[in-house]
Amino acid sequence: MTFLGKLFVLFNVAASLVMAFVAFALYANSVEWGYDPAKPGQPGGILKQKQEQIKELQAMQPHVENSWRTANSQLWASEGYRITDRDFYAKEFNHLKNKADADNPARTVKIENFRPVRTPGGLPEMEKDAKERGDKGGPLLSRAAYDERLKKAQADNLAVLADLQEKIRKTTEWTEKMLDGAERKADPDAKDKDLILEPRGPRGLRALLVLERSKREGILEEQRLVRPLYVNTAVESELILKRLESLQERVKELESYIKKRKMDAELSRR
Repeated sequence: MTFLGKLFVLFNVAASLVMAFVAFALYANSVEWGYDPAKPGQPGGILKQKQEQIKELQAMQPHVENSWRTANSQLWASEGYRITDRDFYAKEFNHLKNKADADNPARTVKIENFRPVRTPGGLPEMEKDAKERGDKGGPLLSRAAYDERLKKAQADNLAVLADLQEKIRKTTEWTEKMLDGAERKADPDAKDKDLILEPRGPRGLRALLVLERSKREGILEEQRLVRPLYVNTAVESELILKRLESLQERVKELESYIKKRKMDAELSRR
C-alpha cells in the first residue's frame, strides 16, 4: 500500500470517530419529545412542559396588555395636560415679564403646609397679592417695569455725574482764578529756595486781594503823611485870602485919598 493510500485510510478513520462523537453528543443531549403510551393523544416530556409554559404566559398576557393600555392612555392624557400646562406657564411668565402693573400685580403660588396648592387640573393655584420685599413694599411689578425704572435711575445718575463734573470744572476754574499762575524757581542767592516764585500768566484773585490791600495800606500811609501838609496849605490859603482882602482895602483907601487930593494917579503909580 502506498503512502497516499495509508493517508486516506487514516483520514477516513478520524472522520468516522468525529461523526461517532457528534452522534453520541446529540443522543445524550437530545430533547425528549416522547409521550405517555398509557394516554394516547396526550403529548408528554418537553413538549408538555413547553405547552404548559405557553398557557401560563397566555394567562398573564391580558393583565400585561391591560396595564400597557392604561399606561399608554395615561401617557397621552399627560401629554394633553402638558400642552395646557405649557400655555398656562407661558402666560404666567409673559405676565411676570411684561404685563404686571400696580392694578394687576405679579402673582405667586399659594402655599399651604409648605406645599403648593393645586387646582383640580393639576396646575398650581395662584394668588394676586405679591408684594415687593421690605416693610413698605408695594405691589410686585413686571420685569419690564423694573428695567424701565433702572434705565431712568441710570439716566438720573448720569445727569448727576455730568452736573458734578461741570461743578468740578467750575471749581477748578475758580481755584485757578484765585491762585497765581506761578512756577517755583530756585534762586542761587536765596536761602529758602522754595519761597522764590516766578509768576507766569495773570495774577490770581488772592494775589490781587493782597495787592489791593497793600495799595490801600500805602494810600492810607500817604494820606497820613499828606494830611498835615493839607492843613498847613489850608491855613496858609486862609491867611493869604485875608492878606489879599486887607491889601484890597488899602488900595481903595489910597484911591480915595488920591481923588480927594486931585492927584494924578498915573504919576503916583510911577
